[in-house]
Amino acid sequence: MPLRALRELLDHDEEALRDALAQFLTSLADVRAGMRAAIQIHDLEALAFHAHRFKSAAGQIDAAECYRLCGLFKALPGREAPAVFLEAEGLAGQLLAALDALEPEIRYTMATLRG
Repeated sequence: MPLRALRELLDHDEEALRDALAQFLTSLADVRAGMRAAIQIHDLEALAFHAHRFKSAAGQIDAAECYRLCGLFKALPGREAPAVFLEAEGLAGQLLAALDALEPEIRYTMATLRG
């Protein structure tokens, strides 16, 4: 993982980076749980909330696909129609898969940090 923005923000302090990534893993679990719960109750606003909440974190760690998918939720809550929920559910599935793929990358990166 390049982590350019986060490395610069933390002045290339690898211990601080490891701590930030550990917090990010906790956030990742929270976002996944929130999105799964929102899918269960068909709550478009909650899906959009969790995606929006995660978007800036995805940007900080250069998780481009997660960032892109999170951005696609922005227009969904204002549209009321059954097809919209199906679209949101599909996006949520893609985002959850991307998050599942991101977690081992973060863990690997944490393991390679010095400090």
